[in-house]
Amino acid sequence: MTRYDPKRTKTATLREADGTALEVSCDAPVTVIANPGQDWPFIAAPLKPKWGPIVTLTRPTSPGTVATGGMVIVTLTLYQDWLPSEPSRAGGSIFLNPALGLQAADYLLATHSNGRASSIVIPGHFGTVYQRQARAAASPKPDPRTAYTRLLGDDPFEDD
Repeated sequence: MTRYDPKRTKTATLREADGTALEVSCDAPVTVIANPGQDWPFIAAPLKPKWGPIVTLTRPTSPGTVATGGMVIVTLTLYQDWLPSEPSRAGGSIFLNPALGLQAADYLLATHSNGRASSIVIPGHFGTVYQRQARAAASPKPDPRTAYTRLLGDDPFEDD
């Protein structure tokens, strides 16, 4: 679902795997499989407007045996393993299925519609929207410096 408006138009817009949109009534019986905006962690893919939207996402996995030639490349399935926040946008937020088991420092290869590819490294702050908000709220906030901080002796860099 790309848009949900239960108040004004009482419709929801569903996006098909091929990119076509289908508008349905909010009262229609729809089974929610996942809510990526809340349940899936996300990354920010670099914006590449001239390259077009991301069409394929692949993941190099741990090195295979010498017989297999090293790395094994796994193509992730759109709308099952990954979901762009806006399918027609050339980059931006990409939600990733937590079942993939991605960790910080893993990387993905994003192929754009013009055939060019860009790499995406999973950041250390990788998580869902709620996890990131909780981490930000739990981190200690430094006391703001004022004009009187040095005069009151609270400045650790004060010359003695």
